[in-house]
Amino acid sequence: VMLTLGTGVGGGIVIDNKLWRGANNVAAEIGHMVIQTDGPLCNCGNRGCVEVYASATGMVRRFKEALKGGTSSSLKGFDEITAKMINEAAIQGDKVSSDVIEETGRYLGIALVNIMHVLNPEMIVLAGGMIGSGQLLMNPIRKVTTQRAFEASYQDTKIVFSQLGNDAGIIGAAGCLLKELEISA
Repeated sequence: VMLTLGTGVGGGIVIDNKLWRGANNVAAEIGHMVIQTDGPLCNCGNRGCVEVYASATGMVRRFKEALKGGTSSSLKGFDEITAKMINEAAIQGDKVSSDVIEETGRYLGIALVNIMHVLNPEMIVLAGGMIGSGQLLMNPIRKVTTQRAFEASYQDTKIVFSQLGNDAGIIGAAGCLLKELEISA
């Protein structure tokens, strides 16, 4: 299973070396898996989707909410806040930024536990711009999956960052196209 973590949360599932597309070619909409029924409204019209919590957009929204609550941060006063800025501030020791990234990791961890319980994959690969948070993001993911997933699931499922980083999605799409061309030839 692969999750692309950026402005949104995308997904892909590979079974027997084939991309699983589902009955209507819309499988793996992991970003729209509901993890909190009364959560914030998602762009899809549903509430509490993974994407509203675990995307870069969701991370920025929660950061801004923390600042509105009167919390102090080195990023206070900036007109525009990005996930990259939050990540850089966390690395510099900004507590609000670190807390938001940790919370993002916990939400992702819950999503991954659900994936582990439904699909029992050998590996979950995390890709996209948000993996730049490194261990600040991975540590809470591992903590949640260790605490909440069935032992057999978390012991046998590797959770890793993509070595392709932000290019993983485009490389995967090109691979799918090549495979389609090979099949039709």
